[in-house]
Amino acid sequence: MTINNPQGMHEYYTLTDRHWHAGSESYTGGDSLLTAIRNGWQLLNLAYEQSVQLRGGRTVNVICFQFIQESERMTMPVVVNPFVEQLLVERKMMLRPMREATPLPEKDHNNLPTIAVVRA
Repeated sequence: MTINNPQGMHEYYTLTDRHWHAGSESYTGGDSLLTAIRNGWQLLNLAYEQSVQLRGGRTVNVICFQFIQESERMTMPVVVNPFVEQLLVERKMMLRPMREATPLPEKDHNNLPTIAVVRA
């Protein structure tokens, strides 16, 4: 279990790491988002929001966060909840509609958008 708790994060949101992989889940919760940050992934300052239609006419909002770690990149779709909304506000992240999304660059990470700093 990772004990690193980035400053400004709600320390009791989850004390257990939750791994997420795009091959196993279409979207995840804020606990996976926090786990990625704790494990050294750098969160880009731009995220994209979309509505996902569920059964019974219900919808849920999902925010796609983008991460970089060394030469790896990852997009993590996260279901919106109060923790996720607070993270967006505290980090002053830009939120755009999914239709405006652009893929992460293939190899050149030198010209990436501003990265939200994670303080250990």
